[in-house]
Amino acid sequence: MSSALPVIVTDKMGPRELVTEGENGFIARDAVDFRQKLDLLIQDESLRKKMGTQARQYALTHSWEAVFHGLFHNYQRIINYS
Repeated sequence: MSSALPVIVTDKMGPRELVTEGENGFIARDAVDFRQKLDLLIQDESLRKKMGTQARQYALTHSWEAVFHGLFHNYQRIINYS
Protein backbone atom coordinates (compact mmCIF):
# COMPACT_ATOMS: atom_id res chain seq x y z
CA MET A 1 0.00 0.00 0.00
CA SER A 2 2.82 2.40 0.83
CA SER A 3 4.16 1.75 -2.68
CA ALA A 4 0.85 2.89 -4.20
CA LEU A 5 -0.23 -0.62 -5.08
CA PRO A 6 -3.53 -2.30 -4.25
CA VAL A 7 -3.23 -5.39 -2.09
CA ILE A 8 -4.90 -8.76 -1.99
CA VAL A 9 -5.07 -10.24 1.49
CA THR A 10 -6.56 -13.32 3.08
CA ASP A 11 -9.86 -13.10 4.89
CA LYS A 12 -8.17 -14.60 7.94
CA MET A 13 -6.64 -12.56 10.75
CA GLY A 14 -5.16 -9.06 10.77
CA PRO A 15 -4.44 -7.85 7.23
CA ARG A 16 -8.13 -7.80 6.27
CA GLU A 17 -8.65 -5.00 8.79
CA LEU A 18 -6.43 -2.74 6.67
CA VAL A 19 -8.31 -3.25 3.42
CA THR A 20 -11.50 -1.62 2.25
CA GLU A 21 -12.76 -4.14 -0.30
CA GLY A 22 -12.62 -2.76 -3.82
CA GLU A 23 -11.15 0.58 -2.76
CA ASN A 24 -7.54 0.00 -1.69
CA GLY A 25 -7.38 -3.74 -2.25
CA PHE A 26 -9.25 -7.00 -2.16
CA ILE A 27 -9.94 -9.60 0.52
CA ALA A 28 -9.68 -13.12 -0.93
CA ARG A 29 -11.81 -15.92 0.49
CA ASP A 30 -9.72 -18.71 -1.06
CA ALA A 31 -7.09 -19.45 -3.71
CA VAL A 32 -9.59 -19.25 -6.59
CA ASP A 33 -10.88 -15.89 -5.38
CA PHE A 34 -7.29 -14.66 -4.97
CA ARG A 35 -6.48 -15.62 -8.56
CA GLN A 36 -9.62 -13.93 -9.92
CA LYS A 37 -8.85 -10.70 -8.11
CA LEU A 38 -5.22 -10.81 -9.18
CA ASP A 39 -6.27 -11.33 -12.81
CA LEU A 40 -8.63 -8.36 -12.52
CA LEU A 41 -5.84 -6.09 -11.27
CA ILE A 42 -3.45 -7.32 -13.97
CA GLN A 43 -5.97 -6.77 -16.76
CA ASP A 44 -7.52 -3.47 -15.61
CA GLU A 45 -4.78 -0.85 -15.46
CA SER A 46 -7.22 1.95 -14.64
CA LEU A 47 -8.63 0.06 -11.65
CA ARG A 48 -5.14 -0.90 -10.50
CA LYS A 49 -3.97 2.72 -10.58
CA LYS A 50 -7.11 4.06 -8.87
CA MET A 51 -6.91 1.46 -6.10
CA GLY A 52 -3.15 2.01 -5.83
CA THR A 53 -3.67 5.73 -5.26
CA GLN A 54 -6.24 5.00 -2.56
CA ALA A 55 -3.91 2.43 -0.99
CA ARG A 56 -1.13 5.01 -0.81
CA GLN A 57 -3.44 7.61 0.74
CA TYR A 58 -4.50 5.08 3.36
CA ALA A 59 -0.90 4.08 4.10
CA LEU A 60 0.06 7.71 4.70
CA THR A 61 -2.45 7.85 7.56
CA HIS A 62 -0.61 5.06 9.37
CA SER A 63 2.74 6.54 10.36
CA TRP A 64 4.99 4.63 12.75
CA GLU A 65 4.20 7.26 15.36
CA ALA A 66 0.46 6.64 15.00
CA VAL A 67 0.92 2.86 15.04
CA PHE A 68 3.02 2.93 18.21
CA HIS A 69 0.67 5.39 19.87
CA GLY A 70 -2.21 2.96 19.26
CA LEU A 71 -0.13 0.02 20.48
CA PHE A 72 0.88 1.78 23.71
CA HIS A 73 -2.71 2.90 24.24
CA ASN A 74 -3.85 -0.73 23.98
CA TYR A 75 -1.12 -1.88 26.39
CA GLN A 76 -2.18 0.77 28.88
CA ARG A 77 -5.80 -0.31 28.59
CA ILE A 78 -4.84 -3.92 29.28
CA ILE A 79 -2.68 -2.94 32.27
CA ASN A 80 -5.49 -0.83 33.71
CA TYR A 81 -7.95 -3.68 33.18
CA SER A 82 -5.94 -6.10 35.33
